[in-house]
Amino acid sequence: MKIKQGCKIREIAGEQIIITHSEDSTDLARVIMLNRTGAWLWQTLNESDFTPSAVAELLAKHYKIDFSDALEDVKRWLHILDRAGVIE
Repeated sequence: MKIKQGCKIREIAGEQIIITHSEDSTDLARVIMLNRTGAWLWQTLNESDFTPSAVAELLAKHYKIDFSDALEDVKRWLHILDRAGVIE
């Protein structure tokens, strides 16, 4: 999987957010707020292919947590990003 091209993280009022626009004829925008960990992962993974396991390994090493716990967190995070349409 990969972060969709054109989806960029922005800092607004001290918050890390991603703003996406609809791909159809409607002019709707979606705002996704990221916590510090989500923003770190987004910036680390930007422009590279990744798997849930690879992301979990990064998270486990960075925060010194159990891989299986990290993998569960990553699966939830990726599910949210997938529903928001920012990963492919």
